[in-house]
Amino acid sequence: MAAYWDRRLSRRHALRAGGGAALGASALFTLACGSRGSSSGGSDTKAQELQGKISLPIDTSSKAKRGGIYQYVVNTDETNLDPFTTTRGAGSGGVEKDAYQKLLKEKEFPGGSKAQVFEGDAVESYELAPDGLTLTAKLRPNNKFDPRPPTNGRTMTSADIVYSWNKLVAASTYASVLANSKDPSVPILNVTAPDDRTVVYKMAFPWAPLIPGLGDGGPHQIVPVESEDKFNTKNTIRGSGPWMLQDYQPSAMFSWRKNPGYYRSEVPLMDGYDSPILTEYSARIAQFKVKRINHIVPNPPDLLTAIADSPAALVYKGDVGISVKHVFFNSQPTSPFIDVRMRRAVSLSIDRELFAEVYTNADKLKKEGIVPDIYLNNNIAGGVRDFWLDPRGKDMQDAAQYFQFNVAEAKKLIAAAGFPNGLDVRARFDGTTHITESNAAIMSQFMAASGLRLKLEKADYNTVFLPLILASKGNFDGDMSFSNGPMGFSPATFFERALSYNGGTTRSAFKDDGQKKIDGMIEQALKTVDPEKYRSAVYDIEREMGRYQGAVAYDYSTAPFTLVWPWVKNWDAFKLVRTGTNLLHVWLDETLRN
Repeated sequence: MAAYWDRRLSRRHALRAGGGAALGASALFTLACGSRGSSSGGSDTKAQELQGKISLPIDTSSKAKRGGIYQYVVNTDETNLDPFTTTRGAGSGGVEKDAYQKLLKEKEFPGGSKAQVFEGDAVESYELAPDGLTLTAKLRPNNKFDPRPPTNGRTMTSADIVYSWNKLVAASTYASVLANSKDPSVPILNVTAPDDRTVVYKMAFPWAPLIPGLGDGGPHQIVPVESEDKFNTKNTIRGSGPWMLQDYQPSAMFSWRKNPGYYRSEVPLMDGYDSPILTEYSARIAQFKVKRINHIVPNPPDLLTAIADSPAALVYKGDVGISVKHVFFNSQPTSPFIDVRMRRAVSLSIDRELFAEVYTNADKLKKEGIVPDIYLNNNIAGGVRDFWLDPRGKDMQDAAQYFQFNVAEAKKLIAAAGFPNGLDVRARFDGTTHITESNAAIMSQFMAASGLRLKLEKADYNTVFLPLILASKGNFDGDMSFSNGPMGFSPATFFERALSYNGGTTRSAFKDDGQKKIDGMIEQALKTVDPEKYRSAVYDIEREMGRYQGAVAYDYSTAPFTLVWPWVKNWDAFKLVRTGTNLLHVWLDETLRN
């Protein structure tokens, strides 16, 4: 891989004679279409065969056969199943989400929807007052917790929701994305229960992301009051969602089974699913090949091989991702990156197109007739299509210039900032969750061409990277760090949480007038309840962040390809805009298994 990057970088730099305009004007690369043959020897027939492998989701619910255990897989173990203190999903939750409901959820549509629509999850109905200051919700009468002790299949009451809210505020780092007492820029003052089936949320002010914030992407999971002293939420789950954690063997297996008290009788269609914990990618590929797990997402360079090795498998193109990788900077007064010219130079040093092309194996896939769609990320990920601006497009106005690949201009900015001979830079990364070693090495190569000589230092995620770098609000040991994170339930809340000075889990913490301007724009956007005005405000923030480069968004979003065995039915037939595939509607046709 290193040799490959050396060749590609050398060729690019030669072509651009020290830094010219980017090769492509658009940040969306449609790398092949139709069933064209390869220009380098691949036959039309082979390309057509590969195109024919791409399956379209089909709703076969009317033919569904109930029962069976799905063979899933997870690539990491869990050290904490507690919904209030987990760091998974940027606070939206980890594996425990399959058991715990939230107040609201994104509505499912056969074939998916372009825009999110919300409905009740733990509650059957809700109403937001015209002034936006009170939300009243009615609980479902048939929504039951896990049948095992201590919940014993009892019906959820409003006391469980009030308890869960108060526990969230008391224990969760991510309470700051909803609770006014933790962050005055967010609205929820308190939650009360007038009776057993009613809950009332009081707001300090109207807030645009309130509904999605109480839904799938937010941190407000509903647990039973018994969790206070009758079971330990860190290693036991007793929820009211569709699945129950039947058994957990650390480092080995999660076993989930259908909750008989779940309010929806029509789903899940299966009895459950088992998730072996396979941390090694090669082991996951091997287990899929011998049909011990039902689906796999191959790394892009391995996609063609995986298709060839498992010719009976169907191939589905998924939804474009919603996570963004960033370069973050030490924001203390002695940091060289206090100077905006240095941050812009970092952005100009990165060949985002090359990074995306190689990591997605785009050249080879194109030759074989498979179409990967690649979007260069802005500070909003390319998968958030209703808010994303092409970082190099005309809609970014003058900020687009700072997303170009232009080594010559980067060198000029670094020299003008007082470093004509370049600069040695300590760069921290975790090596797994946020950025891999190869990814960090590639960023180092890009920046070296402009004179930024990175000394890469790997930091353990749990003991160093998370508490001392990611959560340091820009005051960490080093000059820059790399981080990856999902957008969450709303663009402006992501901006506020991770990219503003006052954010609850901010990675970007500059204190100058430029950051203050951005923070004021974020605060105003969060209070803009008109959907179109809110969208316009998010666009304005993207442009201003592009000029300021307080954090440098440098990667891409793409639609992964998933291999699925043909006995798995309804795969991706009911899509969700933000949260992707779920197993509620999946069923198994055992007559097709061999």
